[in-house]
Amino acid sequence: MPAYNAGGTIRRAIESVLAQTEPAIELVVCNDASNDDTLKVIESINDPRIKLIKNSVNSGPGAARDRAISAASAPWIALMDADDAWHPSRLQHLLAAANEAEDVMVFDDIMTCHDVNGELIPWRSVHGARAFGNAEVPAAFGVERYLASPRLLIKPLIPARLVRQSGLKHSNKRFGEDAEFFLRLAAAGCRFKYVPKALYFYRVAAGSATGQNRDHSVMRKMLESCREEHDWPVQADAAFARKISRLHADEAIYKAAEELSNRQPFRAVCTLATNPRALIQLPNRTWRRFRYEISRRRHGAAQR
Repeated sequence: MPAYNAGGTIRRAIESVLAQTEPAIELVVCNDASNDDTLKVIESINDPRIKLIKNSVNSGPGAARDRAISAASAPWIALMDADDAWHPSRLQHLLAAANEAEDVMVFDDIMTCHDVNGELIPWRSVHGARAFGNAEVPAAFGVERYLASPRLLIKPLIPARLVRQSGLKHSNKRFGEDAEFFLRLAAAGCRFKYVPKALYFYRVAAGSATGQNRDHSVMRKMLESCREEHDWPVQADAAFARKISRLHADEAIYKAAEELSNRQPFRAVCTLATNPRALIQLPNRTWRRFRYEISRRRHGAAQR
């Protein structure tokens, strides 16, 4: 768990880990030179399973996560953000699905939650019960099915041996560095396995890295870089191409929305017209945004 200025949320995050029904755990927290009361909150929780690392200089989420991984001693590594929370049986379900395999990263569904006065109010799941093949018994699959997902947001359980043998580290990106890390693990031979239960609670907040990101090309550029870095099989390479095309269309939608807000309707129409796929994706994106706004306002949550 990397943590930077998470004083208002990290206690809930830590307590949800310590409350797991799987007791044989350690929680490695890397305080990434926070300048709020994050460190004070961590140190106030008296539990021998917590291993605290203190960065003297802010290094970013990827480097902080790597430092925590390097200090971990367990055979499995679970990744978590300091503003999120776990269902008490999450690790138990993921470990059961892993079944001691050493070449899979196991992930569950994610419940996105509104942040209402610091509380997590469930909204909707990211992937759903029918995602990734809809298998009743979780089965491993390749990177092409992961790339076909509308969102690449996952929080997997990863075999520590594979991470150490591959020598992989996160990049210094401040956004999308986690998905990039998972793709590089896939290139090193790691498969995916999905547990269709929403056991990870993901906070949707204005101050999060996702909320602060305004460069909508970051994820596409990351995928283009990953595609070029490795000699992917034909099916995987085609999946990269489809995902990149979809993200290009998303960028056009974001750009058109900004032009509309700047009272430039003609330019917005031209932007969408130059990307036919954006026109196809626009109704779904608009409907999703509408549903989010209705739910956010109903619960009194802050705008992202």
